[in-house]
Amino acid sequence: MPNGLTTGVQGKDGIEFPAAPNRWLIIRRQNSQETGRWVVESDYLHPPEKGYQENSITYPVTYSYLIEKKYQDAPRFCYLGRQLPWEEWKNEKDKSENRYLDKITAIGYGEATFAAFYPNCHSVFGFYDSFDDKFTSAKNIEYDVIGWYSNPAEDYLKKVAQSFIKQNDPQSKQLKEYLQEKLKWEIDDLKSLDNQMLCYARLSFSSNPSTSNNSRSAQVALAVGNTGGEALAAYLANSNKSQKTIVEEQLALIDLIDSVDSLNSDRPDFGAIFQQRQHQNSFNALAGGFIWEITVTKDSNQPENKDNSSSPVGLPQHLMTELNELNQKQRAYNCHQAEVDSMRYQLFSDWYKYMVSCYPLDTWDNYPDIDEIKSYIETCGLKPLEAKIAAKGELEPDKTGTWQAKPPNLTKSKANNIAKLINQLLGKIEDYNQELRKNVDNLTKITFKLEQVADARYWQPKEPVVLIVEDKDGTTGNALKATDRYNRNESLGCTVLSDQTIKDLIDKEFQSVIDKIIACSQKISQRR
Repeated sequence: MPNGLTTGVQGKDGIEFPAAPNRWLIIRRQNSQETGRWVVESDYLHPPEKGYQENSITYPVTYSYLIEKKYQDAPRFCYLGRQLPWEEWKNEKDKSENRYLDKITAIGYGEATFAAFYPNCHSVFGFYDSFDDKFTSAKNIEYDVIGWYSNPAEDYLKKVAQSFIKQNDPQSKQLKEYLQEKLKWEIDDLKSLDNQMLCYARLSFSSNPSTSNNSRSAQVALAVGNTGGEALAAYLANSNKSQKTIVEEQLALIDLIDSVDSLNSDRPDFGAIFQQRQHQNSFNALAGGFIWEITVTKDSNQPENKDNSSSPVGLPQHLMTELNELNQKQRAYNCHQAEVDSMRYQLFSDWYKYMVSCYPLDTWDNYPDIDEIKSYIETCGLKPLEAKIAAKGELEPDKTGTWQAKPPNLTKSKANNIAKLINQLLGKIEDYNQELRKNVDNLTKITFKLEQVADARYWQPKEPVVLIVEDKDGTTGNALKATDRYNRNESLGCTVLSDQTIKDLIDKEFQSVIDKIIACSQKISQRR
């Protein structure tokens, strides 16, 4: 998929991604001879009544969509994507009952790695060749992949061209420059603005003894660290033992570069701070709620009078006592909120098991009775959670700055008790500020305020990172290669098929595309 289709643009309602091609033709060849053809329909929605689809991913859908498709009683997800042999797909007679997603993008349901990670999209942007067509040899095979839009209105090239001509004089040369600048697509012979795009790629697999299933021994090095940087540092330091300490420290610093960049390395405690932050970096910080503190502010418009400087103004003992009582109640409220969150998580887990039992997979048959699960959730999940939420209540300030507990009819909730303490303390602080304003000795115009601040955080250890590296004598070093789909200027080379529509190509089994690819392959190789 071209990078132009994987880049979002900030819109009014968030980042918007262009529609991706939703039809893909896969042609398998061996020694230049075609041995199979398939079509992947990325946006095909399997009917809910067909149940579990092992070879398709699950995709969330809205309730309004289910009502529109007359699937009100179906679960809030569907199975998306399918692959068919070419002849079966081409000769499918009745497609009126087929349901398709309105639009599929590179991020799918909102996952940034959707199109890049095969398990996420194996039935949408992936293809599985089971070799069940008596094709037994996998040597020297290659796959040609051709993607297009079934709905020309969603074609991204056409949309970009239409957007261009709304603001510019529709000249082909200018459009070519615009596509080169915006998408880095280099088109040799663009004669029409009413174009549709095809995406093409070829995957070649050559025989490699190292990838056979035969058992073989390999020298593998393992490195473990609290973070990826620590694991890499440990491995490289062990590889170059003469510089072990230096390599380890410098690479470990990579993980902490943001947090220690502002520190002066000449400080005598720099080493201790570095170790402290390195240790801290191996934990995830979890919010611990909030507490209250009384802060002091000075009137910035009041000039300082050094001759008549007043003595520091302290906080009365009774205010500190009430602040301490409020924070004790607030911490109890925070713990109560954590218990509610835990019970909600458990309720969601139970609900998930209930949904699996209501819509069982065809391959599973050992499910508990759904009525028993429902009764258990209502008795042991919902009722205790509702009681816990009612006992907690919610704290909210109104427009005047007064704190209230919601719902207001729960007078015995923790939130109601805390709201009373907050408002009482706010009133007493205001009374104290009034006294200070009347005091002629308070030349600095000090004002006390009650504010929320974050409480101490909880810390959860991160999962350790394991780095596995094969020795230089192995094949790992030659396994990965950079893609060669781009030109040296990082643009994507494109070519034009004149006077042909997508329908024409399908009717002629994309033969003109294949001929064009073969004809210009040598030219593209020379240009790269």
